[in-house]
Amino acid sequence: MSPAPERRFGNLARAIAQWREILGPKRVLVDNSTIDRYGRTTLKRAPKTLAVLRPRHAAEVPKLLRIARTQRISLYPISRGRNWGWGEACPVTEGQVVLDLGDLDRILEINAELGYVVIEPGVTQGQLAQALAAKAPEWWLESTNAGAETSIVGNALERGLGVNDRSASVCGLEAVLADGTKVRTGFGNFRHSRVTHVAKWGVGPNLEGLFSQSNLGVVTRMGLWLAPKPSGAESCLVSVPASALPRLIDALRPLRLRGVLPTNVHVFPVRGRNRQLRWLAVGVIHGSEAVRAAHRREINALFGNIGRTLFLERAPENVDSALKTLAMAATPGVEDLFRAGAALCSGELFSPSPKFLLAYLGGEKVQKPPRAPTSADPLVNDYGLYFLWVTCPAVGRDVEAAIGLISKVSSRFGFQPQLTIQQPNGRAAVLVARICFNRRDGKERNRASRCYRAVLDATTRAGFPPWRLGIEGMSLLKKRGVEMDVPRRLKALMDPESVLAPGRYV
Repeated sequence: MSPAPERRFGNLARAIAQWREILGPKRVLVDNSTIDRYGRTTLKRAPKTLAVLRPRHAAEVPKLLRIARTQRISLYPISRGRNWGWGEACPVTEGQVVLDLGDLDRILEINAELGYVVIEPGVTQGQLAQALAAKAPEWWLESTNAGAETSIVGNALERGLGVNDRSASVCGLEAVLADGTKVRTGFGNFRHSRVTHVAKWGVGPNLEGLFSQSNLGVVTRMGLWLAPKPSGAESCLVSVPASALPRLIDALRPLRLRGVLPTNVHVFPVRGRNRQLRWLAVGVIHGSEAVRAAHRREINALFGNIGRTLFLERAPENVDSALKTLAMAATPGVEDLFRAGAALCSGELFSPSPKFLLAYLGGEKVQKPPRAPTSADPLVNDYGLYFLWVTCPAVGRDVEAAIGLISKVSSRFGFQPQLTIQQPNGRAAVLVARICFNRRDGKERNRASRCYRAVLDATTRAGFPPWRLGIEGMSLLKKRGVEMDVPRRLKALMDPESVLAPGRYV
């Protein structure tokens, strides 16, 4: 729901003056260099912000929202702005002010007895991992592969996937509504509750989901369950020929459902030693040596006729030997796949290398970098990328059909999509499609944007809806066949002036 023009262009000068009274002049930014920095994107282009607010304390957020409401200015909340491939720190529509919560970075509680943390939206994966190693080493953060500097809260609210479905570990939020009202979810609505972050549902309607993939409130704190460190762990790698992908998916499904593979399994396209395409599944098995030995036997029996298996407790010292076992060829950054598997065993964060990221986004032929990259930040390298996560049943024939559809539509625009597959549970598969392009080529930017929209429409019509959406994909939710009437009614009730992120999901 887009705001009326007079809403979008309210009294900005007065709002800025009032915000500066609360935050100080250095935390209300309107200079061109800041506006340009927040406008960077991997997409074709993105709407620019009018200004940037950087509060330092959660108590300032309600005051900022009340001013925005009075002065008819829309705010677009972000956590760290590293939403690569989806729109980064950029708002969905023009005429919004970015509310950057990156400086709200306190770890409010680490409960080593019950295994949960309470954090603010600016807390990064690396920050929390370091704190857990020092104060609660028996617990792990179920991280994503996006690196140490990414926000945990922002990723969880977007239902990001890492070791597991991170949003399933959320328990107890504090959010601020558009009128400045604070809301605590679950048992948090009881003033003296001691169970806000250990029991999810509370009494009465559960409100937690209202603030996930929405623009109904600004989350200022989040409870998150941790994962207990297992008694033992080793990564499980399975490599199969391209033709065996449906059988691989069907074999992985019961292993995920029964907990033999207890975490999200990532499936990557790799090059075989015969230069033919193969698929590599990377997962982990947990438990004592006896339990893991039983799991190894079961996995070897399942895949012995269709592929190769390898089990590792740490990254291999001899990468060539590991590649030979898996019938894989050496390609740029391939050692990162083994590092990712090792991270599943140690609980340490995995951050992709610049070399692997370039390969993951199509390589030099697609991105055409002017020099060898030294950073794994796509914005630093000006890479072109649209992420599109397609959800389908974890059934081999459905995964194969969805891949075929994505490839067919993309080819009409001259793109060969980069694809990986995730199995966040045993019932659903998420196809991570990457439309990669050279951003320095204006025509290619336009084609990539059209391709993204066409693939999104085609997969949705085929019954494979998106797991999440980027800023260019939000228009999908206005189309026939997508029921969003109730969320729109909630938006009209909770934020009738469209103070918060107009156009984002609702």
